[in-house]
Amino acid sequence: MENEGKVPDKKLEWIPNRGLGDILIGSHIDKYQDSYQFIQSDKDYDNEYNRKTYFEPELGISLNTEDFIIVSIDVENKFYYKSNNIIGMKVKEVTKILGSEPEEKSGPYVFDNNYVVTSYDYLKLGLLLWVNDKKVVSITCSDSYV
Repeated sequence: MENEGKVPDKKLEWIPNRGLGDILIGSHIDKYQDSYQFIQSDKDYDNEYNRKTYFEPELGISLNTEDFIIVSIDVENKFYYKSNNIIGMKVKEVTKILGSEPEEKSGPYVFDNNYVVTSYDYLKLGLLLWVNDKKVVSITCSDSYV
């Protein structure tokens, strides 16, 4: 197969409440195995719902699934919306691009290495920003948090 082992060159543009590029919330994980190099995590975080995480290291994307259906997407490297890479931007800049304020803010959360993040929840958009020093460091998107 021509695409096998290759990551698509196109930007993965976020579609609010739907997904990231051609990766759609509610889709079966198998749909993307030929186009991307997702690796199943060896840690299952909830066996009752058959929850698993699949990671694509080159893109910095994790797909969180329940019974192999994508329920959310975590992004660490590049997250495009309206042709802007949101990761690395200040929260105020992101708010202008989104055209709305976050409905909730929580944290700070301190990790083992003293890395501190705060979450900004845009519930109606299905977007969760993880922020360190007023800049977005990672993002979780879903179909909606409300």
